[in-house]
Amino acid sequence: MADYEPRLPCDVTQIGRFLRVLVEVGVEQLLKSTIGASVSMGVLKKAEFEMIIVDTTVQEKAIAHPTDSRLLEIARHKRASAAERCGIALKQTFAKEG
Repeated sequence: MADYEPRLPCDVTQIGRFLRVLVEVGVEQLLKSTIGASVSMGVLKKAEFEMIIVDTTVQEKAIAHPTDSRLLEIARHKRASAAERCGIALKQTFAKEG
């Protein structure tokens, strides 16, 4: 069993440099090497490359970014709900402010 190493396998800045240097030609070479290795290992057969379907669909994800105002509204709502569950009457819940 390998010894545990509490460090990353490489410096984080190296990944960015690698990607900038790699550019399109490097990506094509990397893809060619990957396909060549899979064919030589017998994972893929050359006949499987007669027709290739490429899907370039890009779809945005519905990501809610935690902005300060949103976090404040969540905290206000949780505080008002907790007070209501405990039977505490608040003078102001700031519901119309949020």
